[in-house]
Amino acid sequence: MLPLMDLNAIMGFVNDFLKTDFGRMIFDGLMAIYHALFPANAPGADVVPLPEPKKPGA
Repeated sequence: MLPLMDLNAIMGFVNDFLKTDFGRMIFDGLMAIYHALFPANAPGADVVPLPEPKKPGA
């Protein structure tokens, strides 16, 4: 059986690293790359009027 990984210990280390100045620079650089590769270019939602229903037999 494989030993279980302590996810809290790993994420705690990552969280502590990102709180430092160097970690913040790394994070900002990765976020800039992410935003350049995957821009939020979807148009905003518009209200589209629904067609009026036709009465049967009309």
